[in-house]
Amino acid sequence: MRVIVRLSLAVPLVLACIAGELAAGETTVYTVDQLRNALNAAAPGDRIYVAPGNYTTRLWANGIHGTADNLIEVVALNPNDRPVFNYAGDSNFTITSSSYVLVDGIIGEGSTGNNLEFPNSHHMIMKNCLSRDILGTGNLDGTKFAGTSNMLLYNNRVENWGNSGSAVDIMNNHNSLFMRNYITFPAGNPYNANGFQPKSDGAYELGFYKNTMVDFGARGQQFGGSGGATVSEGHDMVAMGSVFVGGEAAVAYVSCTDSEFSYNTVVNPNNWVMRILNENSSVPPPSYNTFRRNIVKYGNINVQNIGSNTLPGTFTYRENFWYKWTNPASSVPTLPGAGEIDPAPDSGTDPQLDGDYRPRLPGAMEYGAHAPAAEAEFAAYQSWFQWAWDQAEVFDPDAAPGGPYHVYVGGALDLDAGGSYAGTGSYGDYTIDAYEWDLDRDGEFDDASGETPQMSYDDLTTGLGLAAGEHTIELRITVPTEYDPIVEWGSAQLEIHTHPLLMGDTNADGAVDGGDYTIWADHYQDSPVPAYEDGGWTVGNFNDDDIVDGGDYTLWSDNYTGGGVHVPEPATLALLALGGLGVTRRRGR
Repeated sequence: MRVIVRLSLAVPLVLACIAGELAAGETTVYTVDQLRNALNAAAPGDRIYVAPGNYTTRLWANGIHGTADNLIEVVALNPNDRPVFNYAGDSNFTITSSSYVLVDGIIGEGSTGNNLEFPNSHHMIMKNCLSRDILGTGNLDGTKFAGTSNMLLYNNRVENWGNSGSAVDIMNNHNSLFMRNYITFPAGNPYNANGFQPKSDGAYELGFYKNTMVDFGARGQQFGGSGGATVSEGHDMVAMGSVFVGGEAAVAYVSCTDSEFSYNTVVNPNNWVMRILNENSSVPPPSYNTFRRNIVKYGNINVQNIGSNTLPGTFTYRENFWYKWTNPASSVPTLPGAGEIDPAPDSGTDPQLDGDYRPRLPGAMEYGAHAPAAEAEFAAYQSWFQWAWDQAEVFDPDAAPGGPYHVYVGGALDLDAGGSYAGTGSYGDYTIDAYEWDLDRDGEFDDASGETPQMSYDDLTTGLGLAAGEHTIELRITVPTEYDPIVEWGSAQLEIHTHPLLMGDTNADGAVDGGDYTIWADHYQDSPVPAYEDGGWTVGNFNDDDIVDGGDYTLWSDNYTGGGVHVPEPATLALLALGGLGVTRRRGR
């Protein structure tokens, strides 16, 4: 269970701020000069509200420092009417050489440089911001965080940056997390534009999680690059839980090592699934990287683009779900080195991706961005970017479906999503708008609703057709925010048993009483009897040993709850038990 330290700012305070009533340590600004002055004068814990409007001159602020316990915050005054920084010159919004600063709800557009940036800083947060429509061409970035460490980029949107730049340029950035961001370049989808680009010696211990990229240009998730490194263009980086649609190549390993692309969903890349390139001859070639447990749906393209002076045979390609829709029989590609190891057994079959790119094919559900195991596997890397992860845990919703659950004949399933968390924004705690359950794993969350619904045994086995045994069930929660709603999923284990909860309850009425004894007595010494899973318990065979005898009586007696028909005196019961023991011995058990 995760522990959350919540930010305490209630919605009524926001309304008061919009009305002009501010608490101590808070101010509202209406111009870039006022914002710059407020930042320069800010003390740790101060909050600066930026009023709606167009800010047509550049913000450049240097040396702004909060503390670990008290960040300096720059927040849109009205989240429904966000301030727009649209300086048609150099970068729109720059906070440099700073620390412990949070920026929330800012829009940057139309610059001829980088729209939003935090260079040469540490312990910085950018959330709920929008970068769009850079006017200039060339190597211009939607957001840039060069020389920065320990930062969190959470729930931002970047679209239409420079046609040779990156949506998120993170040169020499380390110990940082990039989570729930949406990246798209619909204006022509140029093949020189990139999504994430971490590179140079300082690019390491980075996490990329639950991002979405659609028509993103050349390289969606890049590891490494050509940043002038002398040792490595990046190492120890991980991308999980993300979706990549279109684009030239979903992932590019460029002069990097020990970087992992796992549990992602790749849909119809235009040229390749992955690229392996060496763009810096001064460092070792790309090697020992990983491509694992991804879903890849692709057409008539080459899976890999391998450049010169690379070591693709050292890579790990393992347990991926491959579906080549133009030729399903050849879905699993031939790859270098040991090749694809243990591909998903149902590779070559359409994973049946829904509108959220979740697979509905049962054999694909353990792979890709929405696989239940992805969250636990990503947790193994969180120490790399612990500060950023701790901040994200405060903001981010968590769907907690409870469990593991056990359901017995005659019983019920009491679902409990009470451990779910809605997250906290700059304007107060969020609430969960909907709890929806998918118990038969058909991809439709229509089997139950609410935080604590109950399902009978018959609802599960007859109504939903669930067989005895173990099942993975899923919960979907929807959390409205000031911006777009956040949808989150969680999974739990359910086991359906073929016997009542209480040994000795032959009629599955929830009690062990004389009525159950009568059934046992009527079938005493019957042998053989049906196997346990076929209902042997209904005739008194509680221990599933093919005979109704004293051993079964002992289980009945141990769980006896009272009531029902007359039960024999202890002496008679003892004789029955001994008789059962004798039968057991005669049968050699």
